[in-house]
Amino acid sequence: MLKLTPDEFRSREKEMYAPFSKKSILSMQLSELGLQSGAISRVSQYVSKIIIAIDNMKIIHAHRTPVTLRTYSKVFIYVFSIIYAPYFFASTFHEYSAQLE
Repeated sequence: MLKLTPDEFRSREKEMYAPFSKKSILSMQLSELGLQSGAISRVSQYVSKIIIAIDNMKIIHAHRTPVTLRTYSKVFIYVFSIIYAPYFFASTFHEYSAQLE
C-alpha cells in the first residue's frame, strides 16, 4: 500500500479500514451476547493500536519524513566535512611534518 501514489492511497483508504470496522462491530455484538468486558476491551485496544500505527505510516508516507531526514544527513556530512577539513589538516600538520624534514 505504501508504494501507491497519494491519490491512489486515498482512494483505497476505505478498503483498508473496512476490516477494522467489521472487527469493531463484532466486538460490540459479542458484548451484547455476554462476553466478558475485559476481553472486549482488550480487542478494542488492539484494533485501536493497529489503526494508530496505520495512521502513522500514512503520515510518514504523505510527508516523506524519512526522506527529508536522509537528505539533511547527507548535507550535514558533506558540508561539515568540507568546512572542518582545514582545521583537522592544521591540527595534524605539525605532528606529521617533522618526519618529512
